[in-house]
Amino acid sequence: MANNYLRMNGKLMKFNDKLLTVTTGGGAAYPTDGLIERWDFNDTLVGVNGYTWSADVGTIAYTTGKIGKCLDFTGGSIALQNSESGIYDTFTGTNTFSISCWLYSTVADGQYVWRSGDGNKEIIFGWNAAANCSPARHQPGVVVNVAEGTAAVFGESAWKHFVITYDGTTLKGYVDDSADSTVVSSISINTTNWALGGDSYGYYDGYVDLLYIYDKALSTDEIAQLYNGGSGV
Repeated sequence: MANNYLRMNGKLMKFNDKLLTVTTGGGAAYPTDGLIERWDFNDTLVGVNGYTWSADVGTIAYTTGKIGKCLDFTGGSIALQNSESGIYDTFTGTNTFSISCWLYSTVADGQYVWRSGDGNKEIIFGWNAAANCSPARHQPGVVVNVAEGTAAVFGESAWKHFVITYDGTTLKGYVDDSADSTVVSSISINTTNWALGGDSYGYYDGYVDLLYIYDKALSTDEIAQLYNGGSGV
């Protein structure tokens, strides 16, 4: 398949008959269709479209990431919040969405990487054996685990690429470009915020880089592009 390139606003954009992608100065390629925000965390909590994280617990730090810099959550008890409607509306009700990020986890348990919801209806991404949580979990009013994935990727002290997609009927999890968990479930989320780094149920201990959110369920081609754009292969 032939690729064509177009430079816009200092960025190299590649397009073919399926995908439109952007290559950043740092070398990470990503699909743009449906993109709400992208955070590269190069010494800033501000995304490319202006959405900003704020410190909720502890003091955030930066260190060498998958590409460039990344957020440093090592030591735990550090959390960020985003209460901007343009972000949390993505997860409200039954909206379709996708989240992609690179994680370097240093502790095997007590890992709530992010969660969005009011504690009654929420989506959680992480692992906590005591709470029977998994890398893709929906809590529809009661504490149930509806999308079990592998916990082995947490605590490996290696960069792993995670994606969660929801197309309106099916919640899917991917690890390093491979399907990891799938569940057919109608999701209705109550939320006015999005938390990154965990909470009192279990703080994340590790690094976060290249966080992207989309208002649609990414295709397998797009997931592969995010993985390869982060030098996954």
